[in-house]
Amino acid sequence: MGRRTLFLGSTLAFTLTSLAASAAPSAELLILARALQGAAAAGMIPAALGLVLARTPPARRAAALGAWSAAGGLAAAVGPTVGVCSSGRGTGGRSS
Repeated sequence: MGRRTLFLGSTLAFTLTSLAASAAPSAELLILARALQGAAAAGMIPAALGLVLARTPPARRAAALGAWSAAGGLAAAVGPTVGVCSSGRGTGGRSS
């Protein structure tokens, strides 16, 4: 399996498990969806790094790695907040 195929498949799985987590009717199903989401991320993140490093000329790799790391940090900081706000779960069940 190539980097691109792994990245696209993992991204699709991450997206679907994110939707499943947002629609989970019970704590048990939420935990299951989040565990599967973590498994998808375990494929997605290293594949993304592999794509960045493979497609970036050696002279620009340090800058590309810095940008990739910054984007990952931003996603980790913003993603959960956006998920809670869009699901309505952080507002006592009311939409924002």
